[in-house]
Amino acid sequence: MKDDTPLTDAGAVAPAFSQPVGVSRRCLLGGAALGLAAITLGALPVAQAADDAQDSALADFIRVSGVLTARQQLNPVLAGLIFDEMKKEDPAFADQLSSLAGVIHQSPAQWSASMTTLAREITSVWYTGLIGSGDTMRVVTYEGALQFSATKDIFIVRSYCPNRPGFWASQPSGWRA
Repeated sequence: MKDDTPLTDAGAVAPAFSQPVGVSRRCLLGGAALGLAAITLGALPVAQAADDAQDSALADFIRVSGVLTARQQLNPVLAGLIFDEMKKEDPAFADQLSSLAGVIHQSPAQWSASMTTLAREITSVWYTGLIGSGDTMRVVTYEGALQFSATKDIFIVRSYCPNRPGFWASQPSGWRA
């Protein structure tokens, strides 16, 4: 009968568990890659659920904004910007929006005070392009603000100075007093 017990350098018998384990670099990297793939694939459903909730809230925001502004077509890119800025401004915005979306087709007299306030804030941002107040006020849009839509067929929304700075202070050419 042959003995498979390994011998040490001195010829003594070593226990079987002291043998070095043969893990190659390739096996180690492969295992790490499989582990990373499993973690990543496991996180995808969570990320997808978060994206779906975000898309649903944005769709509610566009629908509510359409009713409040009496517009059937609103710029979806601008809607996304306004939505993101309003979420930054108020952490409870998404919950309040969900409540407002549920009653948006009811008479405003039936809305709670917080729903009325939120409706005014949403309308204000769409028409002025500004969000916040005081030192925290930010411009979300200038040219895209709905306040300019009433005269867009007559006036150009100036987002730049049409002449040199301060040109309005000098007397017009050809003018006599």
